[in-house]
Amino acid sequence: MPCDVVNLPPGVRVVNLGLNGVLVAEDQTKGTFTLRAADWAKPIVQPIYVVARVESNSTTEHPSPPILLRVQGKGDASHDIADTGVNTEHPGRISAANSGPRP
Repeated sequence: MPCDVVNLPPGVRVVNLGLNGVLVAEDQTKGTFTLRAADWAKPIVQPIYVVARVESNSTTEHPSPPILLRVQGKGDASHDIADTGVNTEHPGRISAANSGPRP
């Protein structure tokens, strides 16, 4: 199932996507992706979402609960990354935490 990561702040992108982007196989219930913050990305805390697309005659989209993304300044070296299935290439700059169940 193809998935998109949406609402990323400027300077943050999904890397190592492969040919078809972020995919979760039909027999899987979770997956991981890697985010990278550019050196010029400004510190910010904001929700991001993973939106799964079920492709059929009538394509539907299913967003995840909000995932709180924290981009820290280059000098802020925090390494307490929450265990959310989100891989980061700069653990001192990016962290993410699931904001809880969907309403």
